[in-house]
Amino acid sequence: AISSKQGRKPPSKLKEDQMSGKNVIDIYQKPEIVQFLNSNDHSSYSDSIVPIDEPLFQPTPVVIQFTGYDQLSTKSQVLKLRNKDKVTRKVKIIAPDSNLFQIIPCKQSKSANPSAPQDVDNMSCKVAPGMEICFIVKFSPEAKIDYSYDLNVLTE
Repeated sequence: AISSKQGRKPPSKLKEDQMSGKNVIDIYQKPEIVQFLNSNDHSSYSDSIVPIDEPLFQPTPVVIQFTGYDQLSTKSQVLKLRNKDKVTRKVKIIAPDSNLFQIIPCKQSKSANPSAPQDVDNMSCKVAPGMEICFIVKFSPEAKIDYSYDLNVLTE
């Protein structure tokens, strides 16, 4: 499982760091592996070319930051997960337990509105080597305050 809890700070501290010139991407350079699962229980491929201290899937962007939002509005951003291994691997995003965030599988599109019906696709959770799967992260704030959420991704 992958989480972005590495060096976790409250949103107000992140804002303070940014105002002082620190970049969010510098603070969260790579996702944190929070738990290892026995790959023999979940996959027929137990060997991997990805180093043990790195996640099997590379998220892009590493940090999703919504700025300039208003209460009761919805903002969206695309999250891509690229399989770094030599074999097909499963990936699953654990559904957020917050009604402020929603994750929707999508396909690559040139549309300016990534949540348009033609862009939504029930993609398989299996991803070929070197390929990526895309998700739309929707944020619907209830008030104009700082929010923070750690997205958990489960891989085999």
